[in-house]
Amino acid sequence: MNALPDATRDAIRVDGVAKYHTAGGHRVVALDGASLTVRAGTFTAVMGPSGSGKSTLLHCAAGLDRPDAGRITVDGVELGALGERELTEFRRRRVGFVFQDYNLVDALTAAQNTLLPARLAGARAGRRHALAALEEVGLRDRADHRPSQLSGGEQQRVAIARAVLARPAVICADEPTGALDLARGRRVLDHLRAVVDAHGRTVLVVTHDPAVAARADRVVFMADGRIVGELGADGDGAPTAEAVAVRMAGLEAA
Repeated sequence: MNALPDATRDAIRVDGVAKYHTAGGHRVVALDGASLTVRAGTFTAVMGPSGSGKSTLLHCAAGLDRPDAGRITVDGVELGALGERELTEFRRRRVGFVFQDYNLVDALTAAQNTLLPARLAGARAGRRHALAALEEVGLRDRADHRPSQLSGGEQQRVAIARAVLARPAVICADEPTGALDLARGRRVLDHLRAVVDAHGRTVLVVTHDPAVAARADRVVFMADGRIVGELGADGDGAPTAEAVAVRMAGLEAA
């Protein structure tokens, strides 16, 4: 039985983070002093118009990209204090990833793909662990199939199994249903939701889809590199797809 998450603990803290890119010789502000706190054992969705900085925020929070200013703390560890090797090891042990394009290795089976990050992190994980993780997402019978033999939805569920195998503190997902049809997208969301509800993990998802955001406990909205609002916080009830869509329409109009 999984222990209940400590709802008073912060899994992610983003404090005054700034990030700049250069395009055409000009500096582009991707994040402009963004701050966000994500409680342990919760499902948080980040939404915003194109170019609002939501994917950059996710990548910085996951330790995939370093900010130019501000502090990021994940599972009690300040990422800015880590060297590159330490940061890589921390990501492997404490952060799971689910991407829109699945990022599976074509030459490996579903079971081998599921084990890969754990093996790279030096974890003592074997085939039985991979089969258990695949069973959680309904794919134990596809364990020996390669990605080319799986549907898009099945590949994404392998990616979820891979992300949770090492029991990370945080799972970060960037548009996890963006390449899927409605039915397959719903199954993927069911499994992400179960990661939180059944296993007490913390999930942070970037999405453009109000239906995806409505499965979260909390929806955070971004514009121009800053957090500009949220739904579902402070006990005001779970966000709905309709409420999310209305808020997004206002941001896009602005």
